[in-house]
Amino acid sequence: MDTTPVAILIYFHMITKQCLRARKILSNSRIPEPFGIPF
Repeated sequence: MDTTPVAILIYFHMITKQCLRARKILSNSRIPEPFGIPF
């Protein structure tokens, strides 16, 4: 596995984008959040 700083930054960037997208979907849906989602 490539552990260069660039690869790590890309990895965290992708995770952050996925978290933001999931958060956006959750906030758009009118379902109350029963779980304590940490992001």
